[in-house]
Amino acid sequence: MNLVKHFQFRFLGFLPILFCLGQAVYYWRRDEFANMLWMCNIGNFLLGIGIFFGINWLTRIVTLWMIPGLVIWLNYVVGTGNLVPSSFFAHIGGLVVGLYALYKIGGSRQMALHAIIWFFTLQLVCRVFTSSAANVNVAHRVHEGVTNAFNAYWKFWLTSTALVVSGMFVLQWILLKMFPEKNSEPLSTQAFNESTLDESLSSELFR
Repeated sequence: MNLVKHFQFRFLGFLPILFCLGQAVYYWRRDEFANMLWMCNIGNFLLGIGIFFGINWLTRIVTLWMIPGLVIWLNYVVGTGNLVPSSFFAHIGGLVVGLYALYKIGGSRQMALHAIIWFFTLQLVCRVFTSSAANVNVAHRVHEGVTNAFNAYWKFWLTSTALVVSGMFVLQWILLKMFPEKNSEPLSTQAFNESTLDESLSSELFR
């Protein structure tokens, strides 16, 4: 039974991949495929990979980023009336799946650090491979909503980076309260050991 539940959890990883596919189709039709590199869009794909293959550190990184991603999405997408179904599933659905995954695997004291490294990596990728006009993950210029507050990109970047770093550690603290660290042993091994223990107990009882 434990092994059945384990595989049911692993196959949950297909959901965020489907959410990502919906966004991919939407942006492909609009000739805006670079937008798939936004944190929450590519995050759904990575969340699915993390859950399906049991890569817990990857699952934690993506879930951590889904939270500020939701706030930004509510402000700049929902707030401007640009909501589409695929976007709803990618942000709301992805976060729900991610939080459920954290409930199953537990948090980690390294997930904030990993999330910060992922931020720098993805922003660098976006700066190299996407256009300034798209400004994916604000990798090129000051975001339109705060241009009055910053007269240079480097000032905006330092401020946003400081907010990211501090925000990730605050979120880590909150999530660890909700989803404490668990045994680092992979779920498949735990399920196997529990199953073996059940069999041993049964054999002792009926010997």
